[in-house]
Amino acid sequence: MSDHYPLISVIMPVFNAECYLEAAVLSILNQSYKNIELLVIDDASSDESYQAIKSFTDTRIKIYRNKTNEGYLKSVNLLFTKCRGSFIAFQDADDWSSLDRLEKQLEVFKQDPELMFCGTQCIYSKNEKELRRSTFPLLHDDVVLKLEHGDTVILCGASVMLRRKLLIDYPGYRAFYDRIGSEDLDWFWRMLVNNKYMNLPEYLYNYRSSPSSITRKLDLNPLRYHSTQIALLAYWQYKLTGSDVLMDKQLSLKLITQIRQKYSRDGSLIFYRAAISQLAFGQLDSYLWCLKESIKRKGFSWTNIKLLLIWLPLFVFLHLSPKRTQRKIIEKSNIRFLKEMGVDARMGKVEKIS
Repeated sequence: MSDHYPLISVIMPVFNAECYLEAAVLSILNQSYKNIELLVIDDASSDESYQAIKSFTDTRIKIYRNKTNEGYLKSVNLLFTKCRGSFIAFQDADDWSSLDRLEKQLEVFKQDPELMFCGTQCIYSKNEKELRRSTFPLLHDDVVLKLEHGDTVILCGASVMLRRKLLIDYPGYRAFYDRIGSEDLDWFWRMLVNNKYMNLPEYLYNYRSSPSSITRKLDLNPLRYHSTQIALLAYWQYKLTGSDVLMDKQLSLKLITQIRQKYSRDGSLIFYRAAISQLAFGQLDSYLWCLKESIKRKGFSWTNIKLLLIWLPLFVFLHLSPKRTQRKIIEKSNIRFLKEMGVDARMGKVEKIS
């Protein structure tokens, strides 16, 4: 088609999403904007996901399959190399998009040639029941201001559409984040430094909270619990110096060692972190397992007694306290991590990366 109707490549990684796949795929195939290609990769699912993908006959679908489970990061990076579109968009296999999402995003790109990438507001649901709605800032400067104050909830990565040029300038997710998460945040936040972004005010993306959601899975890798903070660290370093710790293999290894040392000194710390995370997501069995493992290592220490008793105040905090109060606590934690790593976010200063 002509430049007035550019091709949009939509990327969809799939892993054990059989139950939700049809809704996700149809929400893209039935978009009001028709000039699309949907690139779907099955990451060695153990359910019938691949068969479900193969059942679609629409010629706009391009299907790929990993022989072994490669994970989200590698699967998406592979699809990046297959995209033919002038614009790149995302769709998670257990979510769905409003049918006018791509059309509305494309329209703002046409109106603003300087706009390089664009997200939308998001509706969060569980068991088909709406839980809450996002309030992402709309304009680029407001998005950046919120991020630099330590609040990392500034966009929904799966709702983002970007110009192909960004894929050339930032060729895929960085391998450092493989299996620990936050690869998309690192990618988008680095783009923010030199490229115009906006969030649309419309709620065009629907995020389904499901048992397979990556943030719910029990993981005892300490880096997973700091991956967002590491992405924030990299953003500040890149903005202030043009480089960051992840661009150097030796510095990356030093960062990993620095983080792991805290957990080596206290064998129960990883179980404490994991328990809080699992409890926050309502995974009671995993919380109890982590509690048991922490007690095995440190007995009924004060930390473990707090962990044993925290379920009630945490429940009250998560369900009754204002979201803004919750975000403030996370902001302070993020700013404290940055300071430990040599970044003064309040002053906009960074120590020499070493």
